[in-house]
Amino acid sequence: NSSSSNTSTSSSSSSSTPGVAQNAAILDQLYAGKYTPWGEFSNPPPSPKPQPGKKVWIVSLAQSLTASAAAASGATWAAHAMGWQATVCDGKGDTNTMLNCIRQGIAAKVNGIFMIYIDCPTVKAALQQAHAAGIKLVADESYDCNQISAGAPSLYDYVVSYGGQGHGMDFPTFLYHWGQAQAVWDIVKNNGHAHVIDFLETDARTDFDVDRAIHKQIATCPGCSIVDTVDFTAPDLGPALQQKAQEAFLTHPDFNATTVSNDGTITSGAGAAIRASGRRSQIHIMGGECEPPNLQLIRSGGPQDACVPLLTSWEGIAAMDGLNRLFHGAKVSNSMPTGMGLTVIDKEHNLPPSGVYASPINVHAAYLKAWGITG
Repeated sequence: NSSSSNTSTSSSSSSSTPGVAQNAAILDQLYAGKYTPWGEFSNPPPSPKPQPGKKVWIVSLAQSLTASAAAASGATWAAHAMGWQATVCDGKGDTNTMLNCIRQGIAAKVNGIFMIYIDCPTVKAALQQAHAAGIKLVADESYDCNQISAGAPSLYDYVVSYGGQGHGMDFPTFLYHWGQAQAVWDIVKNNGHAHVIDFLETDARTDFDVDRAIHKQIATCPGCSIVDTVDFTAPDLGPALQQKAQEAFLTHPDFNATTVSNDGTITSGAGAAIRASGRRSQIHIMGGECEPPNLQLIRSGGPQDACVPLLTSWEGIAAMDGLNRLFHGAKVSNSMPTGMGLTVIDKEHNLPPSGVYASPINVHAAYLKAWGITG
C-alpha cells in the first residue's frame, strides 16, 4: 500500500452516471496503491551477488531536469552500494553532448552505460560503437531503435521495467497505464461529464503512447469527450504554449478538465492560461509526473489538482540492478517485475505535506536485500 495520508474517500459509490462506476473502481485502486491488474509494490527478484570494481557511465538527458537528476542519483547510489565506480555525464538536452558522453564512456573502457530519457535513434551511432566494444547498455524511459523503426537494431540490453511480482510490464505498457490513470481521474472528478482539453508534446515519442491511452479511456465514458488537443513542442514551453492554451480555452469555453504530457506543461504555460481564463474553480486540472513544484501547486490550490507520480530515483536503482544481472551473463526481460506501479495524488489522497512524493516501500533496503548486501 502507498503511504497515503487519506485513502478513506471512496470514489466507487459517487455516481450511477454511465461510465463512472468502472472508472471509480480503478481510481480507488490507484488511491490505495494497489495496482491490480498492473502489479503491486513488492521486493525485486533476487539478483546475483554484485562483482565489485565495475565501471559504469550514467548519461543523463539533462541534469537541470529534476526527474533526470533523480534517476542519476538513484543509479549512483546503487552503483556505489555494489562497489562500482560511477560517473555522471550531463547531456544538457543536446544531441551532440549526449553522443560525446557515450564516447567518453567508451574511451574510459567502462563496463556499462546507463541512458536516462534518451531514445536509441537519437544517439544510435555512439550506441553502436559502445555495443561493438562489448559495453552493456541499459536505459530508462527510453525507446530502443527497433521499437521506433521496423528492421532497426536493438541496442539497449535492458530498458527499465515496471510492475510487481508476476505483473511485470515494459515501458510502453507502463506509459499506457500512466495515461489511463490521468483520464480515469478526470472522468470521476467530473462525474462522467469530463470535457477535456488535452495537451500533447509532439516532439516526444513517449507522449503519443500516453495520449493514446487518454483518448481510449475517455471513450469508456459516454458523457465525456476530448474537446481539443493542443499540440506543442519543447521550444513552445513558456509564452508560446500559454498563447496556444488561451486560444483553446476561448474556443471551448465549456471545457472542465485537462490532461498533459508532463508537469512542465502546467508550470511553463498552461497554468498561466488557466489563471487568466477566470475559470480556475470550474476546471479539474490533472498534471503529469508529480514534480516538486507541481506538488506545491496542488497543496496551494493550483492551478493543478492531481498528478500520477513517477519514482525516478527508483528507476535509476532498477537500471543498475539490470546491469548487475547483465554482468553475470543473464538476459534481462524488459518486463521484469521491479515493484514500481501506479498511484494518483490529489489534495485528499497521497499528497505529502511537503517536498517530494516518496516511494511506499524502503527501496534501498529492498535492493540491498536482493543483492545480498548487508550492513
